[in-house]
Amino acid sequence: MSRHILKYLTMTALIQVFVLNVATGDIVELPFESINHVEELNNGKNATIEFDYSAVEVIADKYGTTVKDLFTATFREIQIYVDGVKKWRVVIAEYNRSKDAEGKYTLTIGAVDYFSILQKRRTGLTTVNFAAVDPATIPWSLINASQLLTSGDLGITVGATDTTALSVTLALKNAEIRQTIIDLSNYKQLNSFDFDLDIDNKLNIFAPTKGSLRQTLSSMKAISWPTLSKFRWSYL
Repeated sequence: MSRHILKYLTMTALIQVFVLNVATGDIVELPFESINHVEELNNGKNATIEFDYSAVEVIADKYGTTVKDLFTATFREIQIYVDGVKKWRVVIAEYNRSKDAEGKYTLTIGAVDYFSILQKRRTGLTTVNFAAVDPATIPWSLINASQLLTSGDLGITVGATDTTALSVTLALKNAEIRQTIIDLSNYKQLNSFDFDLDIDNKLNIFAPTKGSLRQTLSSMKAISWPTLSKFRWSYL
């Protein structure tokens, strides 16, 4: 088992990276060099992970496959664990092998969350109408309809639900599902709703916001947690 130690501020954590074959359930731990993971409320997640190509090549050989096939042969998910707890799951979207000045191969994998996959899905050429409905009900309606299509199931299910005080009327034709949901949320509309996909791939809706205003801590001003909508973790 490869162990990679992260020292972040005063914390020391064990970080592990696994590649999962979604179809078969086979999972392999791989040694990594760095991780850059970005989460933004109402906008999804993405990650860039750098691997030592030669080290991964040894593991791939033991499984009777190639490095490229290990990552791209079928639908693959990357799971990142911190101290034995699964914290993130993202889908491999980009494979890039390059050579540095010393002739050493490095491997960079780009990955996105399941919500981001919806940027490749549209509502279709038949107009989908929503008449005077709560915008918080639309995200699951769109996602669910896309998952009912042939080979469309992404494993997204319903999580927390909530309602807003708003009412919207929409006529969607060939609309990108991801962008439509973002545009309906607090990302674009004030006092609408926040949303995320949790580690279990559940769609959670929060209205009017995710979190609440906290009391003053020490000499700091009170923090409105929803304003902390984007954060970045870097593991080197």
